[in-house]
Amino acid sequence: MITNANVTSGKIGGKTDQYQPDCSLSHRNRRFIVLKKNTGMKNYLLFMLALLISCGPPTQAITDNTQIVQNMFDAFNAHDWQKMVSFYAPGALYLDPGYGTEPVTKTPEEIIAKYTELQSIFPNLHDEIIGMYASGDKVTVEFVATGTAEDGTAFRLPIAAILTIKDGKIVRDATYYDQTE
Repeated sequence: MITNANVTSGKIGGKTDQYQPDCSLSHRNRRFIVLKKNTGMKNYLLFMLALLISCGPPTQAITDNTQIVQNMFDAFNAHDWQKMVSFYAPGALYLDPGYGTEPVTKTPEEIIAKYTELQSIFPNLHDEIIGMYASGDKVTVEFVATGTAEDGTAFRLPIAAILTIKDGKIVRDATYYDQTE
């Protein structure tokens, strides 16, 4: 990916035109390109060709990171807590309103115990992914957690999480939700 690099389109009238594409700007996996200068259709087409070459599809790392997060959510929805924690690195940091206002480290056993207890209260515990957005080593997930207790008490909680991936494992899980509901 080119970021603020010059792409020479060629000489016209003894003058070299310079473009500065910025492919790093994106929103929901759509790339927005900043074009600093445009001096004609021929140069524009040359620029677009260079842009297509330099700003191709998402990198393999982004695709892999998204798949890791999807697999973790699949394990969650299968209530396979052992598999779910296998997607986290040892010593991963958790930022969660339930744990306080600062990131904390939790052992796999603590995470398994937390979700085993939650599942005992809400046997049909489920996370529905609304959207997943990846950039670099981060995957942001918007989802809704739902569950119903045996007495019929149900909950529905919109959540956003920013997961940081390193070497194929989640190293930081920053989860945000409104605890007042």
